[in-house]
Amino acid sequence: MPKRQPIDALALDLINREDWDALAAAFAAAHPADIALVIEQADEEIQFKLFSLIPSDLKPDVLAELEEQADEVLDALTSREISDLVGEMAPDDAADILGDLPDKQSDEILELMDKEDSDEVR
Repeated sequence: MPKRQPIDALALDLINREDWDALAAAFAAAHPADIALVIEQADEEIQFKLFSLIPSDLKPDVLAELEEQADEVLDALTSREISDLVGEMAPDDAADILGDLPDKQSDEILELMDKEDSDEVR
């Protein structure tokens, strides 16, 4: 049986070749923490591009795993998009993300969220 290539090595190869379709497929099969690692190690100018390749159902988990790079991703999203993502996150992860945003933006996002979700995060 052939040995599987680690996602970070595979991703680096696909990024270098700009094979975005294959990278999206690799992300679909990867663990959110591994995807976050790839984004964290990528050049800043492509971090949002990489995040956009992640399947929607994995994005909240990947966002929760990101550290400083979460700011790069969040800066490229609308408040509605952030609201949708944090609404799918565990309340403590959502609170961490919202806590890193300016108060005005955080309040706007909480207003956009379902009342039940926003109450859990507050």
